[in-house]
Amino acid sequence: MAKYYAPVFLVVILIVGWIVAGLGERDLYRESATAERSIHAYDDPTTPIKDISITAYYFVPANKAADAPDSSWKEPLISALDDLKRFHEIQFAGLSRISYTIYPTAIIGKNPNIFYDTDLTERGNPHALESITDEIAASGSAASVAPGAYRVAYIIYDGVGASGTNHAALINRRFLVDPAYGGTRESLAAHEFYHTLGIPDGYDLATGTSTTADLMGLGRTTRPLKENYLERGTLAHLGL
Repeated sequence: MAKYYAPVFLVVILIVGWIVAGLGERDLYRESATAERSIHAYDDPTTPIKDISITAYYFVPANKAADAPDSSWKEPLISALDDLKRFHEIQFAGLSRISYTIYPTAIIGKNPNIFYDTDLTERGNPHALESITDEIAASGSAASVAPGAYRVAYIIYDGVGASGTNHAALINRRFLVDPAYGGTRESLAAHEFYHTLGIPDGYDLATGTSTTADLMGLGRTTRPLKENYLERGTLAHLGL
């Protein structure tokens, strides 16, 4: 019987080797597929967001210039941005990362707040966001970023509003400093940031009724950021 053991043993070794080789090929294929995944702006595969560079500005209308030395917004802003970095890395599985800088001095606007707010501040005051973003760019205050990074201007505004569009967001300073928003401050700040990547609201703009439970909908005003999330369907629009 011993003379049959060697061939049988050889066959077993060959079968085990074939199985191991097959598993190895599948692992290599899986790793390659992950490495080639392209994370991009919402529904825009031509705009990568692997590296996102945020520059935060404190903008004060001309008639509120006396408020400019008040730096009470800085500490809560740093906390909100640090939490956003952690949240973003988890949601995007490390395939997209955020860095940020804070412009060192307040920017005093050329106009009083009524110019930026107008008489109509619904939908988060997008007029202020547009006007202030243009003014910052024209003033030469826009920060330079690393080549290839997705640039975002994040404006803390001493006025009315919370709004976001591609590459720019605005949030009322009161959302950062008022204790009434302490539990959801980071969620509100993150919600506006994600508009800069093109993600739409998860609630009806006319009625305020939430259509999603995540950060872009109900979660923005009901949960702290560490308990929030972005819906799987939303992430799919960004290449995940």
